[in-house]
Order: sequence, then structure tokens, then C-alpha cells
Amino acid sequence: MSPIDDLDRALTNTARLVRGIRDDQWRAPTPCSDWDVAALVNHATWVNEVFAGAAQGKPPATGGIERQLGADPAGDFDRAAAAVLAAWRARDLDGTVKIPLGEVPAAAAVRINTTDSFIHGWDIAQATGQDARLDDAMSGSLLDFMTALLPPEPRDHKFGPVVDVPDDAPAADRLLAYSGRKP
Repeated sequence: MSPIDDLDRALTNTARLVRGIRDDQWRAPTPCSDWDVAALVNHATWVNEVFAGAAQGKPPATGGIERQLGADPAGDFDRAAAAVLAAWRARDLDGTVKIPLGEVPAAAAVRINTTDSFIHGWDIAQATGQDARLDDAMSGSLLDFMTALLPPEPRDHKFGPVVDVPDDAPAADRLLAYSGRKP
């Protein structure tokens, strides 16, 4: 599968989870301690908007999340997901793009976009009692990417310390643990 196909699968799963959020769960805490469910979905939607812009050659957003969910959060996420997929498919993976982290190869930017959606899908599932359904093969691929991109130490505020899990734990658990989550 291509990296863009992986992004499509991650976004599809996260969209399923966003649509599964009940009205009484939007203010529930998430594994991302600074965000409740609404703030996390807002972040995930914004990330897709930022990466869609990057794929289209637009300058990166500065200063943090600059959007707020509307009356249809699931629809907002779906539209942002469709836009980012269309932008990456139109652009493909050659060259570089500018994202808030700096200028990176387009292929790496797609993997960052995929990892963000994939892991935040799990966060949503944890906060709302849904089955995350994380694909083990994609988990392994994203773990390989993440360990090459992000050292185990030091970590900034975006990632907690690596959580210990057995070496033979499922790839999804090892990916989540590497991202600072407790699977």
C-alpha cells in the first residue's frame, strides 16, 4: 500500500470513531491530558486542514490551532479528511512541503499526518469507550517511522515519555507506548 492509502485507512477509521461520539461525551477527558474529546477532534480536524494546505503549497499555519468545530463536528472532520486526501493525491509525494515543524519531504509529511490521525483515533476510542480497531501492520510501519523520527529522549510537551511494554506486545501497543500512551 502507498503512504496515501495508509492515510486514507487511518482517516477512515478515525472518522468512524468521531461519528461514534455520543452527545454526552464531547467534554470527556482523553489520554491527551490538555484536551477533552471536543478539543481533540478540533485538533485532529485542524491537522488535516494544515496538511491539506501544505500539500497545496500554502504556507504553514502559525501560532497553534486556529479553528473551532462547528455544529457538525463529525462533518467537519469528514470534510477535512476528504480535503487532505484529495490534496495529497493531486500532489503526490515528490519534493518537500512546509509544515509547522519546518520543511520536510512530502513522503514524511504524509506519514506524520497518518500517525497523528491513527494515534488520535485511539485517543478518541479510549475516551469514548469505542473499539479503536488499529491495524497491526500499519501500527508496525508507523512505529518504524516514529522511532526514526522521534528519539525516545528528550521529549517535548507533545509526547509523553516512552511507556514500557513487552517486546512481544502487539505492534499497536508498542506504537502507542512509544508515543507516550498506556495501551
